[in-house]
Amino acid sequence: MRGESEILEGARKKGLGCNVPGDVGEGGVRNSAIADVIKIWMWAVGSLVDADPIRTWGYFTTAIAKRHTQRTAQAAKAKDAGETKTIPTLTAYDILLRTAEWINSGRFVPPSAVNNTTRDALLRAGLVTEATLRAYQIY
Repeated sequence: MRGESEILEGARKKGLGCNVPGDVGEGGVRNSAIADVIKIWMWAVGSLVDADPIRTWGYFTTAIAKRHTQRTAQAAKAKDAGETKTIPTLTAYDILLRTAEWINSGRFVPPSAVNNTTRDALLRAGLVTEATLRAYQIY
């Protein structure tokens, strides 16, 4: 916290001195002296408040523009790094073959892994037997 003498000295350097003549108001206090005290107080407190850039629209505009630039750069970097390669999609028959391979391999297959439609398609294609499905409690 700044001391009183530092605040007054800083205010005098800014031209906010208390030596401006003025009318005498209530209680014999000069109106200009009251105005000077208010100016000095606003300068002392306001210098702390005004220094905070987050309270201005300029800060938000700059911050938003900076973040947009970062996101654009990250997207360009991802494309350059080859991270956006497309993965070949499997056909319905390829999915059936993989499911049948899993069921016929003897590994654990949870009953919820095969729905009714897949079960019917596997049986129609002859890729698995009904006995194998029942062994895994797939009904």
